[in-house]
Amino acid sequence: MKKILEAIEKLGCGVSFDEDFASLDKVLGDIELSDDEISALKSGDRAQLEQLLGTRSKIVCMLVPAKDDDDEDQDSDDKGDDKDSGESNIVVNF
Repeated sequence: MKKILEAIEKLGCGVSFDEDFASLDKVLGDIELSDDEISALKSGDRAQLEQLLGTRSKIVCMLVPAKDDDDEDQDSDDKGDDKDSGESNIVVNF
C-alpha cells in the first residue's frame, strides 16, 4: 500500500499529464506497482483504488459564515452579559 500512496503523492505534485501518457508511464514505472494499481491510477477509477487501499471515500462539506471585525467586537462585549444566549458552538463530524 505504501507504494501506491507514493505514486499518488507524485501524481499530485503538480505534474501535468494532459498532453501524453509517456510521463505518466515514467512516474508509475519508477515505482513498482501491480498491473491493477497502474490501471486504476491511469483510469482514475476511484472505486478500484478504494478497494486496493482498503478504504472508502469520505466527503465532508462544511459551511462557516465569515465574521466581520464588528461582529467580533460585539461578541467580546456580550460574553459576560448573557451566559445562556441559546447559541451553540458544536462541530459535527460524520
